[in-house]
Amino acid sequence: MVDMGDDGEIADMREVGHKGGIWSRCKGLSRGLGLIEITDFESARAWLIAEGSSREDRVAFAARCALRALPGIAGGTDATLRDIVLPVVRATLTSGVAAKMPTPEVRHSAHSARSAARSAADSADSAYSAAHSDALKIEEKGHAQVFHNDLWPDGGVPDFFELPLKTLRDFWTADDAVWGFWARWYAGMLNGTPMDWKVQEAVALIKPEVWEEGADAVAERIRGIERLHRTNVTPRLVQTDDGRWDVETSPTIPAEPLEFAVASVEQRLETALQLCGLNLFNETSEEAVIIRRALDRHRHHPSLLAVAFWQACMNLQKNLAGEYPKDDPNLIGLQNTLYTSIEEMCEHSDVIKARIGRLAALERKQDLTPEDYADLELLPIETEDHLTSDAQKQLVEAADDVKGSEKPPRGSIARLGNWVTTLGKGLDEGQKHDKRAKWLLDLGRRLMRVFFPGDDPSD
Repeated sequence: MVDMGDDGEIADMREVGHKGGIWSRCKGLSRGLGLIEITDFESARAWLIAEGSSREDRVAFAARCALRALPGIAGGTDATLRDIVLPVVRATLTSGVAAKMPTPEVRHSAHSARSAARSAADSADSAYSAAHSDALKIEEKGHAQVFHNDLWPDGGVPDFFELPLKTLRDFWTADDAVWGFWARWYAGMLNGTPMDWKVQEAVALIKPEVWEEGADAVAERIRGIERLHRTNVTPRLVQTDDGRWDVETSPTIPAEPLEFAVASVEQRLETALQLCGLNLFNETSEEAVIIRRALDRHRHHPSLLAVAFWQACMNLQKNLAGEYPKDDPNLIGLQNTLYTSIEEMCEHSDVIKARIGRLAALERKQDLTPEDYADLELLPIETEDHLTSDAQKQLVEAADDVKGSEKPPRGSIARLGNWVTTLGKGLDEGQKHDKRAKWLLDLGRRLMRVFFPGDDPSD
């Protein structure tokens, strides 16, 4: 299959097309829905170089061809597979990211991995029917959507690839700690359900020297990337032009549904506090504290409100079967109002919806230790020189939320662990062996351990 190439190479392809008579066989057509049928290597080239073809279209098309060819690397010996699998999966993943998120950094990574991508694509020349299906999808819906279709039009893989694919999967599952990510990544690409592109982008941007260290080093770095992604339940820390770190812009939703959600929760909370009687629910109850704090601090930040409402809703669900009477209509009404308010905010923002989904998937595996709580007291001192005033204020509030409870809400721990790890990584990249960076990374590791015991998410 054709390499995704540089702009100069595309121009060379056009010249080859004219000299080789490809255009005459395709009747000189510009690209349009189904006008160029891909049946062989030359017609595939013709589609790629036709007028109206964007660079992103070409890259997406080539990436899908490389993905189809990938199982072919398992057709040789075990030794050969061990030698080539890492550079080939790296190149194949990077080519997909380059189509979806063509930043200069990603394009550079794609270029450095291109030779491996070309090797994988060479075995894809028999997949013209699938390639033609991709071409139609790109023409109809654009290159960004093509990855949301089955890799092969009929699903699964053709008969001739079943054994190589099984061999490749067996290789990956034999050492899940090292290769498990790649098994999940390829399954998503095969079924038209790609994993989050931000995760894929971060993997594509792993530094070349880490790839050169080998599969174990890459797997360790990927675990860190996935941990940060899974704890991304609120706006993250991002570095500003002056080198300090600030909170990224929070997603917005229309004012009317946000105000309605806030007013509904406030009204239900007041009703529950006034009419619940002897059900032990009062202003000091954890759910009431979480809601009050969110309304005071984050009234105009729907992402943070949604997380707080979710935490209060889950607490009520648990306590209605224990601490509080399970049939109290006012507490049930508060829980339902929290739930519908979360749904309303998610309906207006895919970002908020994804964050709530990640929060719901987090499972507390162990508790914080006395050492962890003691270090949280020191955290504001260690961060104040590196954060903007707003970020520092929010970090102090988040640390106070965690310190103030023996069982801090999952969202609060996740947010703090994500921020501390991000800041530690940023400082460590800027100045290797910085003591403050190492301290922050160690604290972040211990906060993350609540959800991921035994793993090291900071690397």
